[in-house]
Amino acid sequence: LLALGVAGLLRPAVVLAVTAALGMVAWREVAAAARELGARLLPARPAPGAVPDPPSALVLKALLGALVLLVLAGAVAPPTEWDSLMYHLRIPQWLLREGRLATPPDSFHVALVGGAHFASLPLLAAGLLAGPAVMQAVAFVLVALGTAALARAAGLARAGGWLAVAMVLGTPSFLLVAITARVDVTLVLVLLAAHLALLEAVRMAAPADAAARRGTVLAAGLLVGAAIAIKPQAGAYAIALIPLGWRAAGGMRHALVTAAAAAAVALPWYVKNQLLTGAPLYPVGAPGWFEPWIARLYGTHLRPASVDASILHALPEARASFKVLDAFFDPGALTIEGEGAFYALSPLLLALPLVLLAWRRASAPGDDAPRDDAPGAPRDARPAVAVGLVGLAYALLVVVPFGRINLRYLMPAVPALAVGTAAGVVALGDLLGGRISTGMRRALGAVLIGVALLPLTGAIRQRFVRGDAVLVRHALGLASAQEVWRRHPDGTARDLGPTVFNTLRVVPEGGRILMLWEARGGAFPRETYVDVMLSNWSYVAQSPGFGDCLKGTGITHLLVGAGSVEYYVNRGADPRAFLLDRFANFRERCLGPNVTVGPGVELFPLR
Repeated sequence: LLALGVAGLLRPAVVLAVTAALGMVAWREVAAAARELGARLLPARPAPGAVPDPPSALVLKALLGALVLLVLAGAVAPPTEWDSLMYHLRIPQWLLREGRLATPPDSFHVALVGGAHFASLPLLAAGLLAGPAVMQAVAFVLVALGTAALARAAGLARAGGWLAVAMVLGTPSFLLVAITARVDVTLVLVLLAAHLALLEAVRMAAPADAAARRGTVLAAGLLVGAAIAIKPQAGAYAIALIPLGWRAAGGMRHALVTAAAAAAVALPWYVKNQLLTGAPLYPVGAPGWFEPWIARLYGTHLRPASVDASILHALPEARASFKVLDAFFDPGALTIEGEGAFYALSPLLLALPLVLLAWRRASAPGDDAPRDDAPGAPRDARPAVAVGLVGLAYALLVVVPFGRINLRYLMPAVPALAVGTAAGVVALGDLLGGRISTGMRRALGAVLIGVALLPLTGAIRQRFVRGDAVLVRHALGLASAQEVWRRHPDGTARDLGPTVFNTLRVVPEGGRILMLWEARGGAFPRETYVDVMLSNWSYVAQSPGFGDCLKGTGITHLLVGAGSVEYYVNRGADPRAFLLDRFANFRERCLGPNVTVGPGVELFPLR
């Protein structure tokens, strides 16, 4: 599909035809994957005499089933989330309309549209606007299953595996992101698959398995490349996997072949970014280009040194420096998203230092093999410890160099950290041994699962109970899309509904809206220039367009999100960077009477 974009053939009909052809070629693999997924979701009845799961595991299975239904209910709702309307949905839809790979006139965030977005293009081409979010919902289920598989591959007994799954589910960012078109959950899934493939390859120690081992390592490399094609921070996970990958490859030659395969998969996406935005890792290394429509105002695409670009620091300044305890107990301080207040990491992950106990017990002599009917440290806990160290290394590589990050960037670390933490908790339980009864051990296991899941309760209450449970009722056919907008539990989405409705009443078809401090253009069925970097006004105010009232741009209206300015300033952005003093002069000369179209949002006609 990327090649179709380069060739100018990225039309819906062509995308669907190519997808159908690929499906026909790979139908056996698709059918086999569907059968295996069904077996994972609906396992066969246990054999006679097998030890049943403890009650806490049965409760966790029921909870996972309920979460799947909630995630699907959220995914099929009308898209209302900021980033989805700014670029996750808006830019792929624009590419399909253009039929080619290009830079939108108002956004360099085309660089952030990667492999996962292109994988959802067939769904958008078929008119399924909820398709990308449903893909994330499916990925959510697979991440839960993949975490259990990672725990098994690391040698944990079932109790430890369920505890690891509980920690992933108890990190609400997975749930909240999986009901949107954001691609973080898919990224976690692909990295999990790569990690599992390398662990599987390490187990293929027999000479007869050499060919299968090489193939498995190569598959892991392709998966790592696919993950890097989704988001560049996957490269941090790839670095964390190097020791395991080296061991799995079994030699320099195959390690280099695997690394080359990963690079071959990822490289085209960064060449795309270089060509479209001038920076393969945009926004890191951005060369100071104007967005195309701004470039036409200045007559150059390169920002002159005389232009004050301090507004570009407003978004980073609105984020706080990373603090470990904030990630668990005050996540809203670390992200500008309103739902970020529910991005807390599972509190049981604070028990990660217990992994040292697992390492110590693994190094001690004696037979302490795990039992499937009770918690127990694996005889060799080092694989589980190593898995936890991969997650820790990734987290450090993401946090330490940058300091201010969105907590979603830590999601790839959570499954591995959960497995390492579970190994430590299980080792502690085994150390207690006969000091506590089986019943007490099971009760403690239930308490630990409850602690692991604790942050999830607030996220479910906020997203699926508030607003008269409108997302659930919409999925059941009991609420309309308009009611979702009116009653949405997220206040920013709830306020956007009347903004869109009132704007459409004023702006005729064929009108062009310049957005100031607002970027959710995907919600408006009019041509819009969105304000992705909050820089539209700052650049206009210093351009020739300021003096001639944007003559010749085709802009008919300005949508001004003054409430957003207040929000960012309150979070630490420098108010001087917004150049608000110049707006009064522009308004007097160039704009007609304003209409309040939504809370904190004004619409002005351009004279």
